[in-house]
Amino acid sequence: MALFITELLVVIALVADWKTFPEAWAHVVAVWCAISALALRTLEEGLQPKRELERCRRYGVVAVQNVLNRFNDADKEKSRAEQWNVMIEMELLSFEEMCDFLRSNYEARFVM
Repeated sequence: MALFITELLVVIALVADWKTFPEAWAHVVAVWCAISALALRTLEEGLQPKRELERCRRYGVVAVQNVLNRFNDADKEKSRAEQWNVMIEMELLSFEEMCDFLRSNYEARFVM
């Protein structure tokens, strides 16, 4: 939007023949707006924050809370074997999360 406004000001200044309008600075601002928009789009495409948020939500809220509840329930029953199994499951869950994290960062592309 800023790019459009600055270029519109340049066109109006040329048509109205404004002598005091800093046309060169308007072009500089327009170019920097375009570069900033392109850089933000590149970061968004590369990092894919929506996918990362969903992955973190799935891991943190659903999976870890489920494992923690099962571990606490096993603690009430004094079942060491069940606690051990739940801890192993948590290790596997964290391993899978790390693999997803590394895979998504490996597949990230930052192309302008």
